[in-house]
Amino acid sequence: MYSRQIKEGALIIITISPISFSQEKADQENSLQYNYYNNRLSPFVIPNLKIEDYLQNQIVPFFRAGFLWREKYANEMAEKALTSFADQWVTQKSDTEESAPLTNSPQNVTTKKADTVSGAVTIDYTFNVRGIQIELTSLPTTSSSQLIESVNFMFNKWYFSGGFGNQYFAVNRKDLEKLIAYCLQKKWRPVLITIPVSQALLDGLEPNYMQTYVYDNLAKTNLRGAPLFDLSANVQLTQNTKLFSNSDHLNRTGSVIFSYLLLQRLIDEGYVSKNVDGYDY
Repeated sequence: MYSRQIKEGALIIITISPISFSQEKADQENSLQYNYYNNRLSPFVIPNLKIEDYLQNQIVPFFRAGFLWREKYANEMAEKALTSFADQWVTQKSDTEESAPLTNSPQNVTTKKADTVSGAVTIDYTFNVRGIQIELTSLPTTSSSQLIESVNFMFNKWYFSGGFGNQYFAVNRKDLEKLIAYCLQKKWRPVLITIPVSQALLDGLEPNYMQTYVYDNLAKTNLRGAPLFDLSANVQLTQNTKLFSNSDHLNRTGSVIFSYLLLQRLIDEGYVSKNVDGYDY
């Protein structure tokens, strides 16, 4: 739907999860999600829809992409705006305001939030490479027992819900091949990445789950030369329970660290320029 807004040479990240090949293919015609994103569903029939979410997803689909950039450079851009339009704007500042430091700048603020798994206070490592590296090398402080309920839920869902199984392997491999072929046809650059899940979940599944459900299927798929970055094999992520909100989803801290690792891999492999690295070192 948004293909005309993507330039030639664009990098297309295709995520491969532990259920990418085993999940039943959705009925597109009767799928609420499919019709919503394909502009075939009126927003007025969607219950509890927030209009700002609809606008950001439909009218301005790439609006969210600049959020972290704006978050980091908000003060700098605000200062430029005030300087550029100073002749048109009348502003009044007290002596206290003028002398006060910019305490809300990203460099001066450390955001602390409660971790959804342990309840412990965690630090927002966005753009903070030193903090990311410390977290990656630190030992997990949260027991994997915190994820047992989620592990049991995912186990029952993936094995016994009826919507997953090896009978869907072939059709999902074909869909992935079509997606890669479409990217190449549009002269985009597809890159496949695997998404990490917690070690607690991996330990709860069959011993050969990832090999049977993910890697064997990738080996049977014509990737047309598209590279695979297997980030799910990074034990610094999978074994650190603090980085997960549940057994199969990273929390905010985990997502920030994952995004940093992915960017560095893309830079190292020559897919993006070092100039796009806006992290604080």
